[in-house]
Amino acid sequence: MDRKAAKNGLDLIKLASIKLRGNFSALFVGTFAMVTPLALIVLVPLIFAMLVEKIWIMTIGILVFMVVVGPMQIGYIKYFNQVMDGEQPRISVIYSEFKFSFMTLRTMYITSLLFLMYIVGGALWIIPAAFAIAFFSMTLFFLEKYKYPRLSMAMTDCAKRMIGNRLFMFSYKLIFYMVYLFAFIICGLSLGLVNVLVADSLIVGWLVAVCSVIVFIFIYSMITVYYHSANQIFFEDILIREEIKAERKRLAKQTVENHVEADINVDERKTETEQKEEKPVEKNDEPEVVKQENAPVEENAQVEKKTTNKSTQTKKTPAKKTTGTKKKTTTKKSTSKKSTSGTKKRTTSSKK
Repeated sequence: MDRKAAKNGLDLIKLASIKLRGNFSALFVGTFAMVTPLALIVLVPLIFAMLVEKIWIMTIGILVFMVVVGPMQIGYIKYFNQVMDGEQPRISVIYSEFKFSFMTLRTMYITSLLFLMYIVGGALWIIPAAFAIAFFSMTLFFLEKYKYPRLSMAMTDCAKRMIGNRLFMFSYKLIFYMVYLFAFIICGLSLGLVNVLVADSLIVGWLVAVCSVIVFIFIYSMITVYYHSANQIFFEDILIREEIKAERKRLAKQTVENHVEADINVDERKTETEQKEEKPVEKNDEPEVVKQENAPVEENAQVEKKTTNKSTQTKKTPAKKTTGTKKKTTTKKSTSKKSTSGTKKRTTSSKK
């Protein structure tokens, strides 16, 4: 989606009118094809009930309307989306959901349930109807887009996604509800005129009734084109806001992960620097408790080594002295021998 989300209800209606440019005629034809059978299903039994004074005829028309409106709305959503995508769909797309399928049964059930919630809530008090509109009015849009296997999943998902968007939805829907109320007032006045004219002339009464029904369908179709376009814009805005929230969550998660990685890198660098600054530790280091226990034993061993060294030194020194004396005696003997030999030589020479 290339556009930004609407700021308020009036801005949304403005975007809806801009969206209809170039496609209004095709969408009006499709809306007229949807509204006409629905209006006839309600108005014709109502007129007959007023003429014949039988209320059960009107109730039958309302029940048929509750069953038929869901599949027709799903078909109209498909038709609307195809026109906005530049296609040229046939009118039969609006009635394409009238087939035996689980999708059709789900749409019938959800529209009947919502219709009863609107009627009962509006009859009892306006708040229950507003509560139903706030949570479940966009269920058909989600059901058509995501094709939920269960209806409860569609309703719970719609109620969940409407959180934070309910007030924004009422800001534009209340405007359309006021316009619809004005159209219904005109229709009621025309039906009252028909009731008065029938007493004078049946033909004139029927002509006025037919003309009023045509005018009502035309006005209702005009309003519905803009109303459905606004609903489509609102549905797209819900998806846009969800994408923005998801992107923000992703960015927040990414920033947290980046901070965690940065902290881990800082811790690793600190440990590396601390390991470099620390001295290398020997492999066979004993714990301090063992060292303290072995300290006196080591001291005793060192003392014993010193004493043994001293004793060995003392033993070696006299041996050296004796060897020195022996050398001296040998030298004396040699000198005495030399002297005796000298004297003998002298005596021999004197005799001669």
